[in-house]
Amino acid sequence: MADTTLLEIVTLCREIDVLANPAYSSLAETSDGELKVFWRTMAQEEAEHIEFWGRVVELVEMDFLPQVFDAPHSTVQELQDLRDRAREMVAGAGDGLELRDAFLMAYRMEFYLLHPAFEILFHYMRTVSHEANPEEAYASHIARFINAFRTHAEESEEMALVGETLSRLWLENRRLSRQAMYDDLTGILNRRGFMRAIKPILHLLQRNGLAGGVIMVDVDDFKSINDSHGHLVGDGVLRAVAQRLQGAT
Repeated sequence: MADTTLLEIVTLCREIDVLANPAYSSLAETSDGELKVFWRTMAQEEAEHIEFWGRVVELVEMDFLPQVFDAPHSTVQELQDLRDRAREMVAGAGDGLELRDAFLMAYRMEFYLLHPAFEILFHYMRTVSHEANPEEAYASHIARFINAFRTHAEESEEMALVGETLSRLWLENRRLSRQAMYDDLTGILNRRGFMRAIKPILHLLQRNGLAGGVIMVDVDDFKSINDSHGHLVGDGVLRAVAQRLQGAT
């Protein structure tokens, strides 16, 4: 049975992207030249994100994905608040926004889209699926937005700081979501990452009538390596073992 709270989280992420898409399309209709192309590109990228969320919703409904949030109910409340604020902002924007106001609205929308839930799900989907993922292009999405503001709008120190904050928040979200799933030393899944990744793997095996296996590895005399050569050398051995295992599976 699908996790209803996870389904609600994914649905809310999709709803916020759904609000961003027509907002950017509307800005494109009232712009000219390079600025028109920019807003159209932003709208198209949001449309691609919406398609991604649609696929994730299907996987959750099939009970293919486990709960990946430590506090799912709090996450739902936060996303509901962001969705409602985004709705109010888009509804109150109207037509013919001044350029600065248009970018300010877009800044706020991009800030909402940087809630950690988005990056957690982006990163998790990279673990269980090889299909196109918004995480792959989100850094350029943010950078394109900031560069367009600098090119077309009258920049102030305050707005420049907002742009820098968006970039920093995106990078920090990526770092934290990776730390939650991967071991810093070896780059392979940690215990939490393994437990989250194993459910869809088991589901695929069961659905296709296949057998699966687990390899447990013990590095012989590893303690003596640390004692004789130091922990830096021992760390190198662990990284090498992890790389060999990844290369052989």
